[in-house]
Formats: sequence, C-alpha cells, structure tokens
Amino acid sequence: MELFSSSYAEARERFLTKAQALGAAVEHHSVQGDSSGDEELFIDSAYLGEPAAEKIFVILSGTHGLEGLAGSAAQLSLLQGNPTLPEGLGILLIHAVNPYGFAKHSRANEDNIDLNRNFGSFSGYPTEFTEVELAVRKALAPADFSLEQIETVAVGVAELFATHEPQAVLNAITAGQYISEEGLNFGGREAARSNIVVRDVIKRHAVNAKKVVLLDWHTGLGEFAEPFFISFNEVESTSYSVSKSWWGDEVFDDNSAFGAGGARPDYRGVLVAGIGDELPEDAEVVRVVIEFGTYDVPRVLGALVADQWLRKQSGVRSTSGDTQELRDWMREQFIPADPSWRDAVISISEDIHQKTLAGLAGW
Repeated sequence: MELFSSSYAEARERFLTKAQALGAAVEHHSVQGDSSGDEELFIDSAYLGEPAAEKIFVILSGTHGLEGLAGSAAQLSLLQGNPTLPEGLGILLIHAVNPYGFAKHSRANEDNIDLNRNFGSFSGYPTEFTEVELAVRKALAPADFSLEQIETVAVGVAELFATHEPQAVLNAITAGQYISEEGLNFGGREAARSNIVVRDVIKRHAVNAKKVVLLDWHTGLGEFAEPFFISFNEVESTSYSVSKSWWGDEVFDDNSAFGAGGARPDYRGVLVAGIGDELPEDAEVVRVVIEFGTYDVPRVLGALVADQWLRKQSGVRSTSGDTQELRDWMREQFIPADPSWRDAVISISEDIHQKTLAGLAGW
C-alpha cells in the first residue's frame, strides 16, 4: 500500500480514516490559514491507548508544512500497524502542525512564520541584525531567482563561510530570527495559532505523564534516505542517555549535515524544545527532531531560497510557467519522488517507532 499522499487534503483524510477505524480519540482544530483559498485547514490529533497515561509518545508531522507528506506517511504507517500498547502507555499523533504550508507546499505558515522557531519566549532575542546576518540575508534573498541561479546562491554562501566565523554564518542561516517578517526562519513575535493548539493538545493528554517522548518528523538534512537525529536534551541528562540506548550510541554525534564543518546551529524556538509548562513538573522528556535526508546542502539551501522567493511573488498559489517549474523543483528537494526514498521513510520510521515504544515501555 502506498502510504505517501499527494496533497494535504488526501493525507488528512487517510490519517483520520485510519485513526477513527482504530478507535482513537480524535480531535480537529481549525487554523484560519489563507482567507483567499477555499480549503479548510486543520491540525488533527489522534490518541491511542490508556487515557492520561504515565508514558506518552508524541509524534508530530508537518511543522515545516510540505515536509508533512513524509511525516504523515510515517504516522499512517504506525496506524496501519495497529500497535498493541502496554498498560500505562499512550501514543499522541499530531497531524499537520502547519496545515497552510502543508496545503500550499511551503515550509512557513500563512504569516511566513517558521513554526519550528515559534516556540520560544519572544523576549531577549536580538532586535537588530549583525553584519554577518545582513550579508547572509542578502545572499539568500535575490531580487530574481530561477533554477539557473541555485549554484550562484551556493557559491555566495560558501564565500561567507570562508570569510566569516562558520558558527555565525550557520546561525544566520538557520537559528531563527525575530526581527523581519521577510526571509528565512522568522519565528514570529507571538505564539501562532498552531503553537497554541499544539501546546493545548499535549497538555491535556499528558496531564499524568512521568515519561514523555516528543518526536517531530522533518525532511531535508542528512544523507539521502537516511535518518538524521537532532537531540534537544542536555548531553548530561538521563533523557539524552536513554534515547541513545534506544536508537544507537552514535546517533547524535554527526553534525556534518549542517554543512558548517561540524558546527551545530544555536536554535531558537524549536517546538520539541519549547514544550515545558504543558507537562508535569517532574516529567522526564526525550526531545528529538528526526530528519529524513534528501539532497546535498546546496540544493536544500536553494530550495529554502526558492520557497521564500515564491512566497514573495505569490508563487505559493501560482501554477503558471517558470513559477510552477520552480515550485515542483522545490518540493522535490524536500519530498523526493524516488520510490526508494519513500520506501526508506516508511522502513526507517517503523524501526524508530518500534524502538521508541519498546524503550519507553521499559523506561
């Protein structure tokens, strides 16, 4: 059975149909999205297992919009397996955290907010761009953009890495910024609707939780058809060591996918890191983003630039000429059509889900 859907609407229908067939506790949360469209947009959740369990496995998809086609397939695969859960353990699936981006094939939401930078405090962040950040923004915001210019963007960024401190350049590209609504990784100035919904859903289902896993599926970083783990636990924490015992001792050791000589971004406002007060004070929490690797860093970076350029040109809704070609190319960078990649997404997610459930049950 093909578990990948072709659209947000299809993915949502399949997720809900299977969740309801299993008797899951299902909820629908409307997100206004784009008023010019006629498609209803929802964050849906499905809970399996003992209500208010002491051990909760939270699996999220679509935080970065169009990447949700992979995360949704992973969630659907888990539901297809009809997991048998031990007493005291529940699974909470949150589908399409960013339904607008999912539906429109963009990473950001209707307000160009990167929802995976929207879960911070909104205080204490820089209020002006540094010289490095301004240079990066210029390189990643060309006045005109096409497939022929991807190499030019990559060369420009490589020059910045060669002439500035790599950590500063990496942070300027991906850490998150709260200054300008335009450009990459804008985290917003207040909690977005999706943020509010996700926090509320988790809080209500985890009211008695003592052990929690927050796993957010993404695509883009890492080797093609391989998982790339990004932990948001302190290295000295029990949660960090426990998660390594589930997934492998070396899963968090490789930062090469960031393309900055081993540096890792100083992320701000990441969803799995920002869930805090919603959980019981004494709960132990594993916090992880897992990426399904696609293409090399220059191509993925080009896709990020294309996404922003298309939005600026209203291309997220356009279906004409070169704009459609560019949008199709961008989608391919995050959701490859290659059957071997899609098969790997399913097999990888099934393996990680099984290991996590077994580990959580014994924790």
